[in-house]
Amino acid sequence: MIEARAMVDFTDMLQRAGAHGVAFLAEAQPELMFPANYGATVAEHVTQQCGGSHPVIEQYLDFAVDRAFRQTLYVHPDRAAALSHTLDHRNFDGMHFAAEILVVDGPTKLDHSAQNYQLSSGATVSIDDPALKVACDTLTWQSPWTLSREQLVNLLSSELGSPPDEVSERIDQLLEFLIVNGQALVTTPTRSTCGMRPWRSARWTRTG
Repeated sequence: MIEARAMVDFTDMLQRAGAHGVAFLAEAQPELMFPANYGATVAEHVTQQCGGSHPVIEQYLDFAVDRAFRQTLYVHPDRAAALSHTLDHRNFDGMHFAAEILVVDGPTKLDHSAQNYQLSSGATVSIDDPALKVACDTLTWQSPWTLSREQLVNLLSSELGSPPDEVSERIDQLLEFLIVNGQALVTTPTRSTCGMRPWRSARWTRTG
C-alpha cells in the first residue's frame, strides 16, 4: 500500500495487510466502528445487508461516509482468531477509564430528578439515575487519572450505601455508552494509571 500510494477499498487493504503478515485489529478511534454512530439508516442497512461480517460492515461504512483515510491497528495473524469486535462487559474488569462529564445544572442532586451533563464532545445528555450522576462526577473528578471498573463500583457503592451488585450493571451501561460514543479514554492498567487522586466526598446535594 505504501509503495503504490494507491487508493484501495477495505477488503483489498485486508488482503494486502495479510500478505505482509498482519491482520486487522481495530480503528485507532473505536467509535468509528459502531454503525449506530452513523445514524438509523446506516445502522439498519448494516443489520439487514452485511450479515454480521465485520469486513463487509467496515467496507460499507467507508462507502456510507466517503471515508478516504484510516488509522488502522493490526495484530499478528495468530492473534486474529481470538479477536471479537463485539463490546463485552466482561472485558471491562481488565481496563481503566478516564472521562470528563460535567454537570451543567449542578450541583448534582442525589435523587431521580433529571440533570444535564456535558460530554467532552460538547453534546449534553440528561441523567436521572443517582448512581450514574455520581459516576459522572467521580470520573470527572479523577480525570485525567483513570479508574478501574472495580474502583468505580466500590466508590459508588460506598457513597450511595448500595451493594456493589446493585450499581455494577448501571456502571457497565455508562462505560459502554462512553466507549461507543468516543467519550472515554480506555487503557490497560499500568503504574502511571493505577494511582487515585485524593478523594473528596460529600460533593452532592441529597434530597428527599
